[in-house]
Amino acid sequence: MKDFAKLVLPLVIAGLPIATSFAAPIDDALAAASSFRDGGDSAPLKSIETEVVAALGNPAARAEIETKLLAALPSASNRRATDFLCRMLRIVGTDRSIPALEKLLGEAETSHPARYAVASIGTGAAGAALQRALGEVPVTLKSGIVDSLGELRYKPATSEIIKLLETEHCGDSAARALGLIGGTQASGPLAARLGEVEGTSRDIVFNALLRLSLIHISEPTRLWSGSRMPS
Repeated sequence: MKDFAKLVLPLVIAGLPIATSFAAPIDDALAAASSFRDGGDSAPLKSIETEVVAALGNPAARAEIETKLLAALPSASNRRATDFLCRMLRIVGTDRSIPALEKLLGEAETSHPARYAVASIGTGAAGAALQRALGEVPVTLKSGIVDSLGELRYKPATSEIIKLLETEHCGDSAARALGLIGGTQASGPLAARLGEVEGTSRDIVFNALLRLSLIHISEPTRLWSGSRMPS
């Protein structure tokens, strides 16, 4: 503490700014993180993680670190670097982060870490961004987007998810998501799907219908739409 005072006191007396001297380390760490590769020095990443966790109890600090992470994100030079920055935004990200993350949803290397971060934000704006992406991303990425919409219980996407029930690439994800989202709109399509699939897919659909019945326990007849519950 005495050594710290010896360093700072002359600056105070001279009227020189102090904050920039202590802001530089996190900026340097973010610059290093933007080009981080497996096997590289992980010290900068640990430094950022410490700052991010410490900022959670301080709204001003959280906003500042979010701004710095967003500034670093476009400079990420590889998948590992992008994944790390998105993981940090999962912790401190707000609606301000959504536009930058949404740009990453359509690329195979960045879609998953970006959607995890968007889903963690958990707001209506986050759900809307994922819903937009659902109509735009390649077929191979739709399943992950549907999973995140289900995690958010985002009802406005129900109709679009129902359309994917019959698809080979994300029928199972659609069934799981509809079970999480709830609503009687999904009960008919899920009941119809139950008679069309076997094995694991059938189990997924059945569990989705069961979840719907628990959500809407007061109206089971309407929910099942006349279909027989499987034995």
